[in-house]
Amino acid sequence: MGFFDSLNEAGKGFGEAAKDATRTAKLNIKLKSLDDKLSKEFENLGRKYYESHKDDDSAESRRIQEIYTEISDTKDELADIRGEVVCPKCGEYVPKNAKFCPNCGNDMNIFEESETVDVEAFEEEDADDTETVNPAEDDKTDNKTE
Repeated sequence: MGFFDSLNEAGKGFGEAAKDATRTAKLNIKLKSLDDKLSKEFENLGRKYYESHKDDDSAESRRIQEIYTEISDTKDELADIRGEVVCPKCGEYVPKNAKFCPNCGNDMNIFEESETVDVEAFEEEDADDTETVNPAEDDKTDNKTE
């Protein structure tokens, strides 16, 4: 009977070791999850700090702005390859012919370069042809076009 008693004791030892291993694994997973949550909170805090101090002339702000510019340029290049544009409001890729961004609803009325109006030339021509107008009447006219 001594053999079976020692076998039984060994089995209990293996059972305890398995429980400890399982518990250790669960605690390691919990620690990783808590560490990830903490990292996200620090990231959010850093983002809020940056947003409130982005106009400061600090080396960190300049480096972050350079990265934002590089991201924007890279997204534009990728969008061009895909035949898309990047929504200026939400940053999602939108087909070039879309009137609105399917993600945020932003008006995507993007004019081609050939369709743009030379405002300075238009103002010079307009200045030669216009009479003196009462500013109050001019405001009324502007409201009709809106």
